[in-house]
Amino acid sequence: MVNYFKRTLEIISGRGVKYLIIYSFDLLKKIHAQQKKIRYIKKYHSKVSRLGGLIDVHDSSYWWSREGFDKVASLKLRDFWGETKDWVYSDLYPERSEIMHTFIKENFWFHLNKTDCAAEVACATGSLTLKTAKYVAHIEGFEYSQFMVNQAREEAARSGVTNISFTQFDATKQKLPKCYDAISILGLFTCLLDDDVVEEIVKNLSNSIKNDGYLLLKDSYHETPGEKALLSIYCYNYHSGYKAVYRSKTAFFGLMKKYGFHLEKEACLTQNENYPFNYCSVISAWKKQAT
Repeated sequence: MVNYFKRTLEIISGRGVKYLIIYSFDLLKKIHAQQKKIRYIKKYHSKVSRLGGLIDVHDSSYWWSREGFDKVASLKLRDFWGETKDWVYSDLYPERSEIMHTFIKENFWFHLNKTDCAAEVACATGSLTLKTAKYVAHIEGFEYSQFMVNQAREEAARSGVTNISFTQFDATKQKLPKCYDAISILGLFTCLLDDDVVEEIVKNLSNSIKNDGYLLLKDSYHETPGEKALLSIYCYNYHSGYKAVYRSKTAFFGLMKKYGFHLEKEACLTQNENYPFNYCSVISAWKKQAT
């Protein structure tokens, strides 16, 4: 209150009463919006607790079943990835990025050659796609967000990379247009809640990569022991609208094997003990075998 009176005197002496009225009105709107947000978050926390979910300090809730997750996630509808304007993994997680870069260099780029045609699904702004381009004859980047597709195209033009293309693409509804020597797909499956959709994409990948071709994969899984070992954990964040699923690593790797992918190498990028389950982020290289 003291600060408000001090600010009032400064405004009256410097800009007049009219501006003071505008300032006061804006301040009241901000206070009202903040109080409304606090009430809503309390309501959100209460509902999560009542439905049996777990919640962390960032207001992300975690569920062992879709029922409670769907009730809470429906409180705020948002197309998180469609509205995302930038997503550069190295900027968000620099330490993990170094580990990942070394893994990609030794277990993915090493197997590519200048006659190969490659693809990256869910390529975001094309950071990895651009780096992979120098190892192949041509690479195609596919991304859901049109904004990020435009960003990727602009960056390719600025960098002078010509053996590359970027296309808006919905992996849940579209199939890759041809067969490739190598494909990378980082982080997509964590964002797809329905197991049937994920299996259809893995099947599509199997049909879209040549025998003995390489698949680079990164996603997040859980390795919870006991009766929940094969269940999925669903995550929802109120503030961003972000939705994710942490599948059982055992179950997902079994799905990959079903569609002819042999695990060549994997590395753990991070394990977070602050989560209410045994969480890990894994990067892996797979080889497509004849089925």
